[in-house]
Amino acid sequence: IHQKTIFESTVISVFSSYSQAGKTVYALNLGLSINRETHKSAIILDIRPNDNMHSMPQRLGLKDNYKIFDLSGVLANLAVATKDFIVKTAFGIDLLCINYQIEDESSVKKLLGILSLLINDYHYIVLDLPSVMDQFVFSVLNQSDLIHILTSPDPVDLKKTHHLIDRLKTDFSFQEAKIKIVINEYKFSKINYQEQRV
Repeated sequence: IHQKTIFESTVISVFSSYSQAGKTVYALNLGLSINRETHKSAIILDIRPNDNMHSMPQRLGLKDNYKIFDLSGVLANLAVATKDFIVKTAFGIDLLCINYQIEDESSVKKLLGILSLLINDYHYIVLDLPSVMDQFVFSVLNQSDLIHILTSPDPVDLKKTHHLIDRLKTDFSFQEAKIKIVINEYKFSKINYQEQRV
């Protein structure tokens, strides 16, 4: 039996309805800030569909010394497998890179199993979720204590985010108090004032 060492942990999902929202940088900074401010244990899960690249290891200064946990693989023991894939970083936070197969229901079950193991060992679990609205992502969002949704000030992005929140509330009965909207103007910082007004 896995010994529980942490008695209160928080699962925070970082999500955006479109890519290039600065989501991974935000998730990284959130994990680092939590560790620095609270001195409590934190792990970031860099979660991607099978064909997508992980960028978190590079941001944490890990060259090639990390492994990717493929949820579509056959596992004998989830607890042992999970421990093998966790990387301790020089920044005081841990990292776990995970791949999943879209439309694979067993991937969701395995990830939820991993989360139930991690809450025994970490105060904070930050999930950097892919910007896709598939069943896998919605199932994970539904298991989160808090959701940070990144959007830009662009009306199209704000509308998408509004629809996403409505869906979380109606389809999953998610409490609005658990959802935090982060408006990231990063996308606009690359263009000049005239272009912003267009």
